[in-house]
Amino acid sequence: MAMQTIEDINGELVTVDVTRPVWVDSVADGENNLATAFKSMQLLIAKWQKKHPSSDAPIILHLCNGNVEVQHQNEVIKQFQHIENLIFTNQSQAVVINYCLDSGEKCIFPSKTQQLATPSSKFIYHVSSLIPQSWLEYADNYISMPQTVTHSGLLVNAQLNEVLKFLDIEFTPSSRTKD
Repeated sequence: MAMQTIEDINGELVTVDVTRPVWVDSVADGENNLATAFKSMQLLIAKWQKKHPSSDAPIILHLCNGNVEVQHQNEVIKQFQHIENLIFTNQSQAVVINYCLDSGEKCIFPSKTQQLATPSSKFIYHVSSLIPQSWLEYADNYISMPQTVTHSGLLVNAQLNEVLKFLDIEFTPSSRTKD
């Protein structure tokens, strides 16, 4: 929570608590280690989960440059599985969406690795969550995606507005269920 000063309905300034998203600032220092990034996410999610045990699990939007360090791939998979399978709330699992910039063609939420052009994007496919079925129903209104197959939470060389358009699907008031 943070404090913010706003104007109330009478024009008076009041200070209110506001909830803000948690952003993690990355620091480049040596090799590009995705396993370490996922491990850091686990710790952050576990801390968040203790404070918010009954809320939905977080959506992790990971931005990557398409360079995957070969020597760390098994550790990356292990850390991803910890996030996806071990860190969840009462209502949902954490969802990892990877937004990857690499030398391949644009691909939004692929259903198979054959749709991807580079070895890096094919690997990142396997450390991206499956898009929940409830999201696919909303996504069909915005992005043409067959609902009869599973889709990986991977976007390769997509425009940022396409990423935000999709994420907005789940966050609009009309798509949320009432408590």
